Amino acid sequence: MSGRDVMQRGTTAWLLAAALAASSAESPVRAADEPLTAARRDAGWVTYAVPITRGDQAPCCFKGWRGSEKLERGCTLDGGRSRGGLFGTIDSPKMKPNATALQVFLRFDGGRVDRVLAVGDDCPVTAGALKVRVLDGVEPAASAAVLAETAQDPKRDLSDQALSALALHQRVGVDALLAVARDGKRPPSQRRQALFWLGESDDPRALTEIEAILTR
Repeated sequence: MSGRDVMQRGTTAWLLAAALAASSAESPVRAADEPLTAARRDAGWVTYAVPITRGDQAPCCFKGWRGSEKLERGCTLDGGRSRGGLFGTIDSPKMKPNATALQVFLRFDGGRVDRVLAVGDDCPVTAGALKVRVLDGVEPAASAAVLAETAQDPKRDLSDQALSALALHQRVGVDALLAVARDGKRPPSQRRQALFWLGESDDPRALTEIEAILTR
C-alpha cells in the first residue's frame, strides 16, 4: 500500500469519526487532538478503553479443558487471540464476564492497523516482551472510525475482528455497522458480516435496518 493510500484511508477515517460523533451527540473529533491520530504514526501496539454495549457479554480468551470447567481466562498479544483455545463468551457461572468497559488493542504498522483484539476490561491480557502504549482520552467515535477503516482490509480475519470489535462499542458501534452495511462499494462479505452483528444488537435502529432490507 502506498503512502497516498494510507493518507486517503486515514482522512476517510477521520471524516467518518466526525460524522459518528455528531450522530451520537458527542463532541466533534478533531484529528490533531485525537490520541489515535498520533498513535498510528508509530508502529506497535496501543490500548485504550471505551464504553461497552453489554459488560455481561464481553469476550475473552479461554484455554484448558471444558468438561468439568478448569478453563483459564486470558489473551496473549504475542501468540494470537486465544493461542489455539477459544475466543468469545462461555455459558458458565464461573466464567461469566463482568466488564465495565471495552478494552481495545490495536497494532499499527505503516499507518494502518494489522491486528485487533477487543475484550472486556475484566479479561487479562498478557503482552509478554511486547511494548504496549496506553492511550487516554480516545473518543468512541474515533475508535469506531479506525475500526470501520480496518474492516476494509482484504484479509478476512482482520476485517471480521474489526467488525466484531465495532459491535461491542456502545451506540457508535451500531452507527458504524449501519454505515458499513449500507456502503455499496464494500465487498458483500463485509456488508453481510456487518448485518450479522447488527442482528446481534439490542439497538432498535439495527432491527429497523434489517426489516428495511427484508422488505425491499
